[in-house]
Amino acid sequence: MKNGYARAGTVAMVSAIMASLAGCGAQARPIAVPPRSSASPQYPSSPPSVSVSNSPSTSRTYTPQSTSIGIDGPNFPSITKMAMSHVSGLVKSSAEAPTIVPWSDTGSTVMYYRFATEGSQAGPAGLIESYQVTLLSPHPTDPVANFASAVFDSAAAATRDVQNKPLSLGLASPAPGGPRLAVGSGITATAGTRGSMDLLGWRQGSWVVVVGHQGSMPIRSARIVASYLRTHFMPAPEPQGAGAEGLIAVNVEHHGPHTEVAWQEGRWVYSTGTEPSATDPITTGLALALSMRRYGG
Repeated sequence: MKNGYARAGTVAMVSAIMASLAGCGAQARPIAVPPRSSASPQYPSSPPSVSVSNSPSTSRTYTPQSTSIGIDGPNFPSITKMAMSHVSGLVKSSAEAPTIVPWSDTGSTVMYYRFATEGSQAGPAGLIESYQVTLLSPHPTDPVANFASAVFDSAAAATRDVQNKPLSLGLASPAPGGPRLAVGSGITATAGTRGSMDLLGWRQGSWVVVVGHQGSMPIRSARIVASYLRTHFMPAPEPQGAGAEGLIAVNVEHHGPHTEVAWQEGRWVYSTGTEPSATDPITTGLALALSMRRYGG
């Protein structure tokens, strides 16, 4: 799978409602900042009830809360709780999960999940264990988004994993010294190419951003990323000042963008991703990352 460590696992069905994500200020600033408590995910003021079911014969009504989700006690959506019930004790203590659920571009509120796990024998160098949850739409059954956590045997191995992730999307950071292009929000990106891929990239704090499009410069997609980062705080990679990085990678294809967000916290790597079948794939991928919280359920 795209994150580099996942095997097929459990599939289930659940209906879910997308939560909106509150912004954090209006001034341009570095996005590698301390705790995410400055950005509380919020549900719409009048959330609808949606049906949640494990099978056609059993269902119940779930009404999301209309208030902000507390950072110290996040209210995870039902589909997340169902998926996270498969996480092993080895990784559960530091595992993270999003407090929002993405919409499919079909408009359906019904979502499936697929749970996958991988160990040291088949994963990237230094991996101890990882899991990935993929959210899928039913009509057709296409991947919409994913989130994952992975623990490595060293912080250096975790750093390498984050640095290698652009390759899984066919991307690479543009070479230094290339042409400079303004992408809005006070950001100037470096332009470059990798094969037939046109690239734009920049660094913001401890985060590396790379956006690619085959055959044309991805100005519009880069502007979406830059605009979002201007008003939202992303997670702070750790340990700060020791080479830990975060990555935002967007590969724009003819049917839409693939987005991956990944960052390191010590020996852990957390990531979220969206497919073109998600509503607003770029902003949704970033919002998923911003909503990730420690899961102790």
